[in-house]
Amino acid sequence: MPELPEVETIKRQLVDKVVGLTIENVLVNKPKLFVGNPQKIIGLRVLRVMRRAKMIIIDLENDQHLLIHLKMSGQLIYADKFGQYGGGHPIPPSNIPVPNKFTHIIIEFSNGSKLYYNDIRQFGWIKILTKKKLEDELKKLGPEPLLEEFTLEKFRENLFIHKKLKIKPTLMDQSVVAGVGNIYACEACFIARIDPRRRIESLTKQEIKSLFCAIKKVLTLAIKYRGTSADAYVTLEGEKGDYYNRRLVYDREGEQCPNNCGGKITKIILAGRGTYFCPICQK
Repeated sequence: MPELPEVETIKRQLVDKVVGLTIENVLVNKPKLFVGNPQKIIGLRVLRVMRRAKMIIIDLENDQHLLIHLKMSGQLIYADKFGQYGGGHPIPPSNIPVPNKFTHIIIEFSNGSKLYYNDIRQFGWIKILTKKKLEDELKKLGPEPLLEEFTLEKFRENLFIHKKLKIKPTLMDQSVVAGVGNIYACEACFIARIDPRRRIESLTKQEIKSLFCAIKKVLTLAIKYRGTSADAYVTLEGEKGDYYNRRLVYDREGEQCPNNCGGKITKIILAGRGTYFCPICQK
């Protein structure tokens, strides 16, 4: 599932591509993936594009907002009026150009460009919402980890609401910290040298601070490299994110620990998700 760095990458690219454009048509091939009447947004101009947690928000005129969640395998691909996206190369994981059989929604803009929504597993969605309904959708989310609202004290407070739970699944709880998923929870625990299986109540003040800093560090670095393409994620131009080549433990089962401690990266299942860590370094 695309997490904060992946969605932030797409958001930044969308800002450059679609702000100021007018929606001329919306083609919906899978109605279950599009909530609302697409006719309501035809003729409306894009005012701005934002991100909240793992979701993209496109603000339109007339108090209309598109909320987009890519879930497990959703992709947004932008093509100019000539049909070019990036180098026009095939789109992973199916390795075929867009539009294709996995392209379920197409938004056409006033300058001839198009925004394609692909989704192999069809868990994602696009919703048309008013500001009030948008606020209702977002109100349960925790603080954004790269904004000033994410303070050490707030982080500790949110963690200890779940003090009997294990650390790594708690980091993935979107009410604790917004935007962190499986990949970056694994990476942050490794950077902080904390065993992901420990319970929240076992953390010292210094360990909480280390984890707090690790979350900021890994998310900032992953945004720099345009996210992690471990599955279906691609940028708006259909290109893979480069953080996958720089990951520390995620999807590195059996490899030597990058800290050269003599340990090997181990994979376990924690709360139903594959979890990677070094049993020597992480205590």
